[in-house]
Amino acid sequence: IDSSKIANTMMTYPIVESAIVKKKFPDKVLIEITSRKAVAVSFAKVNGFTIPLEIDKEGFVFRMGWSSNTSLLTIVSGLNFTNPKVGMRLSRKLETFFSGLANIAKTQEVLLNNISEIKINEKKHGDYDLILYPTHKKIMVFANKDLSEKTLNKMILTLDALDEYNSLEDFEYVDIRGENIVYKMKERNLSE
Repeated sequence: IDSSKIANTMMTYPIVESAIVKKKFPDKVLIEITSRKAVAVSFAKVNGFTIPLEIDKEGFVFRMGWSSNTSLLTIVSGLNFTNPKVGMRLSRKLETFFSGLANIAKTQEVLLNNISEIKINEKKHGDYDLILYPTHKKIMVFANKDLSEKTLNKMILTLDALDEYNSLEDFEYVDIRGENIVYKMKERNLSE
């Protein structure tokens, strides 16, 4: 029995993150499989229908279509899919984003409950920022690409402070990318 050949064959299935095959003499083979775990869901049009794509911590699309887990995942938008398929890997530049999302989901899941959607906001030269959409507040929050517990805590504290100062409905957006927090008030109609 060629254990590496069996392991490689198992790895061809998109749901399989890793496979270890061990021979146990005299007559046994042990196979240890680790399944991919979704950290986010994105949506793509396929044959005129919008379908969810489950994405793991490495930016690997391993499931298309609805599953029992789909509604519990963080929505990631701003990704462009020309021909989505199971087994495709998203851009390498997004690996740290999905890895960070996985770490937060594992250690501070309650923080992710404050996020309705995270939009990948592409810049001109191939880099990106994030736009966070809080769950219970109607405001956009601009953040840098390094998603972390610190970023989400900063967002929550900022929004709470601004909401205490003035209704968040009066703000167009909040920008927490730099040391200083920047916000833009909505323009008011003078006739009101």
